[in-house]
Amino acid sequence: MPRKRSIPLQSQPPANYELVLRRTAEEPNAMWQADHTVLDIIVLAANGKPARPWLTVVLDDCSRTVCGYAMFLGLHSHPHNRSG
Repeated sequence: MPRKRSIPLQSQPPANYELVLRRTAEEPNAMWQADHTVLDIIVLAANGKPARPWLTVVLDDCSRTVCGYAMFLGLHSHPHNRSG
């Protein structure tokens, strides 16, 4: 059985460590960014059960304008737009 090792935790990340990747666009529509979050509200789903909806927002990186959004029930990784 392998021996367990403890790894010391650092109180501060190294000076060159970036916690968030920051990108900036030079002009509108050059780059969009999207994010998902579960909302802190309860709604009734189509089946009558309480559920917490997800919100997906797409922002233009340069102007910070909201280019699109969607609110839905279920996991954000499930496909919701189906043709056919």
